[in-house]
Amino acid sequence: MPASFGVHGPGETTISWDTGGDGAIVDVYLTVDGKDEKLFGKHSKNSIKVDWIGAGPVYEFTMYPTGEHTKALGSVKVTRKRK
Repeated sequence: MPASFGVHGPGETTISWDTGGDGAIVDVYLTVDGKDEKLFGKHSKNSIKVDWIGAGPVYEFTMYPTGEHTKALGSVKVTRKRK
């Protein structure tokens, strides 16, 4: 069996957010396995297809008010199970 335990190629999902009627702009950051956060998106409402989810790592997408990278408004963790 290959090292990927039966999982071939990357998985995909869509990351979406909407700040509602006030249209507040937010920053969405991504961290993989708790390492350094990188800016993933910036807007009040967006939907981005992610087609590079590997089996094993934990991908965490966290939304912050723009310019206030200290108080998270929400987050979601994405994982891909190894077969």
